[in-house]
Amino acid sequence: MLIKAAAHGQLPMIEVARLMCVMLPLMVCYLLPLGLYLSIILVLGRWCVDHEMVILRACGMSARELLAKVLLFSSCVAVVVGLLALYVNPAIERIKAELKEDIAQQIQAELENRLRQETEDLEEQKREEEEHAIARRKDDLRVEIENQLKNCLLYTSD
Repeated sequence: MLIKAAAHGQLPMIEVARLMCVMLPLMVCYLLPLGLYLSIILVLGRWCVDHEMVILRACGMSARELLAKVLLFSSCVAVVVGLLALYVNPAIERIKAELKEDIAQQIQAELENRLRQETEDLEEQKREEEEHAIARRKDDLRVEIENQLKNCLLYTSD
């Protein structure tokens, strides 16, 4: 519903931006581990292709030491993601629910205002049409009376 409202211009851009900012920490919990995984795969793969692994071994770094460094960094990222998931995300979810409720109320108020305005416009249009119909009827009656008077005058003059 919110995407549809934003697409139709019913939702102010500031509200869309606020909602996106609120959603950002939620996405970090998914994107950070994925980014770490892809970066590890790409870096280690590139090192193997460029023979950097051979140089590291020649300098005395074993595969076990390299694995320990990767696991240490991965553990730090896991702790950050865990803290985000356990503490930040629940708070963000509450804020997001409040924001969605506010946006829904704004949309409802705007739709009610539009409905009231359209109803008033239709009533005004109906009044104008009735006034025009009455004016046309008066003109028709006036013309009819004038014609009857002319007919009466014609018959009386004969």
